Amino acid sequence: LFQMNVGSEESLQEALEYFGSAIYLFTLLGDEINIISAKKNIAKIEATFSGEEISHDEGNDLEFSKRQYKYWLGKLGEQHPITIRRGELLAHALYCSNQGVAAERLLAKMAAISRQV
Repeated sequence: LFQMNVGSEESLQEALEYFGSAIYLFTLLGDEINIISAKKNIAKIEATFSGEEISHDEGNDLEFSKRQYKYWLGKLGEQHPITIRRGELLAHALYCSNQGVAAERLLAKMAAISRQV
């Protein structure tokens, strides 16, 4: 929401409320992966409100990306667009963690799967 509405304070507040509601629903469902993701989005929004920059722990992002990819792979299968997107994000996290070869292999796999869909 923030990105689509050019980052006005109103759109930031709207996004904050959206992710707060999402956390509530994910908690009811016991969906830990999406709770973590929504909390990360809230942290980004709150940092924008305060004018702070968020520091990234690439190792933590890599582990989170691995967990998300595995979660969606198990829930939706490898040919689902959400799983493919999570695979792309995992490849990015691998690249940012200086694991370029693994990132390239995963991206090639995601591209091959995308062509089949």
